[in-house]
Amino acid sequence: MFINLKYCFKLLLKRIQITVVELAFPSITLSNGTVGIRPRVIFANDKSKILVSGEN
Repeated sequence: MFINLKYCFKLLLKRIQITVVELAFPSITLSNGTVGIRPRVIFANDKSKILVSGEN
């Protein structure tokens, strides 16, 4: 049984990136403090594409 370590490592990195996105961007406020953007992380069916959409 052969485990593709490179593939597993890519999946792990992708999960870490998803977690970082969720932690780092709960809310973004511009320097003037008037506009707050709360990005949403949307997963595609194959989980390989991550779409981040901002809403005011």
